[in-house]
Amino acid sequence: MKREKTNKKTKQQIVIERYEILQKAKKLKAKGIKYKEMEEILGVKERTLRSWKNLHKRLGIRGLYPRSKRPNKIVEERILTDSMLRIIEQTRKENPYYGKRKLQEILLRKGYDLKLSTIGNGLNILMKQGRILPIYVLSCTKERKRLRKFNNCYAKRLPFGQKTQIQIDHMVLNIKGKEIRQFCAYSRQYKLLVSQIYDRTDSQTAKDFLLNHVLKEFPFKINQIQVDGGSEFMAHFEQACKDNNIALFVLPPKSPKLNGGVERINRIVQEEYYLQYYNSLKPDIDFLRKFVKYSQIQYNYFRIHRHLNFNNRLFSPMEFFYLSKTAKCI
Repeated sequence: MKREKTNKKTKQQIVIERYEILQKAKKLKAKGIKYKEMEEILGVKERTLRSWKNLHKRLGIRGLYPRSKRPNKIVEERILTDSMLRIIEQTRKENPYYGKRKLQEILLRKGYDLKLSTIGNGLNILMKQGRILPIYVLSCTKERKRLRKFNNCYAKRLPFGQKTQIQIDHMVLNIKGKEIRQFCAYSRQYKLLVSQIYDRTDSQTAKDFLLNHVLKEFPFKINQIQVDGGSEFMAHFEQACKDNNIALFVLPPKSPKLNGGVERINRIVQEEYYLQYYNSLKPDIDFLRKFVKYSQIQYNYFRIHRHLNFNNRLFSPMEFFYLSKTAKCI
């Protein structure tokens, strides 16, 4: 069948029409009529008339040719096939805590050159279908904390601007269905870490962590500790601090930035140890305790810090500690 002829104007007809409108506008301008009034007379907007006039003045008749409406950058159509979704799903299940950027690198090594947005769309589709879980399932929901009161107790509110020696916090993790609580103690000066895993969070476990790990594993005497307002840092824990003559300071409500050191340690432990070795982990408390001590040794003795430097050399926390004691340079 023959196509019906459309009434589309050719480029030459458009140029002639625009040139005639400009000539009429020139005559109207000579009579003292403003461009705003020409809109009703000629049926062309003031901005368009001025644009045609400038183009004609600068380029001549070529300036009146209609410009192409084709975009400078054409977005390619992103098509997610079933095979793409399957390979994204398989790779994500092998690395359940990787984001789209890391998955893109793994897929590229497997021979699949997928764009970042394509992988992101695929992950969203898989999560909506329930075929994969979001990354945040690693962390359980936070327990609701009551506002701590200081009625004749040993602990004190952290004074404004004071820097303490040790920061202690705990995080709740879900390792292959096993919910665990990991306590972490952080030395602000030397970046040292002491950690341990428990199956519950209360003041008795916090006391055990303080007496059997923090006081024994840090290579210096502890005089000050800061904690948040959680109930696990009351009762037995507070009494243990009092018995060992350790000043206990409690952060104001909703101020995790004051506990930034140990909060960053929690993030490092999750990303550099749990996520890296997740596939080889077992949901067993004894196994996880050995793993935590292994990661603690790796962090304290081998992990280099940018802020632990001397003479343009970088050191691990334990190296920096011994350097500060022997060379007396800190």
